[in-house]
Amino acid sequence: MEEVLADTNYSSTETLEMLLKMGLTGYIPNFGRFKPDRAGFTYIEKHDHYICSQGKLLKYKGLKKSHSLSKQYISSTSDCKDCPIRSSCIGKSNQKMITETLSRPLFQQMDQRVKSRKGQRMKKKRHSSVEPVIGTLVNYLNIKQLKTIGLLSANKCLIMSAIAYNLKKLIKFKQPSPPDWAAMIIANLSEKKCCSIYTRF
Repeated sequence: MEEVLADTNYSSTETLEMLLKMGLTGYIPNFGRFKPDRAGFTYIEKHDHYICSQGKLLKYKGLKKSHSLSKQYISSTSDCKDCPIRSSCIGKSNQKMITETLSRPLFQQMDQRVKSRKGQRMKKKRHSSVEPVIGTLVNYLNIKQLKTIGLLSANKCLIMSAIAYNLKKLIKFKQPSPPDWAAMIIANLSEKKCCSIYTRF
């Protein structure tokens, strides 16, 4: 296995780090909160800070632990106090704060990969092969809500639904009919007979 396809629900820091560790190429759309670019803000990598559209700095203030470790960049309250775009930028807050995960480079790479030409082909492949199966299992094979207790019982329900899905496909599968050797031999003999008749004349 060299490539992995998945939907947005699998997008996380843990997933991307695991793919990197295992040497796998993933095609997983980033979750909605990820922003490849910050409108109105420019990141200066050399000094590790942001500059807003008004030329004010958002300095790095430290790390914050939420779902994963993230960097915090915060503006000065004095810079935001009389800013002409204060209401549209920070509303009733006193300062602007930008939070960036430490795994941002991995998310940026994934964003570029998913938007590439191959990434779009992979997306169509996932839509045509994986998602229809999940949709059928959820909507027609009773796994939208499992009324079981414990993971073991839930696993049994999923296995039975998968078996039912595969049996349905097997029943509809039409095996190619074997060639009619008798008809082919007769046709071949007829062609030879006609040739022999023509050669007499």
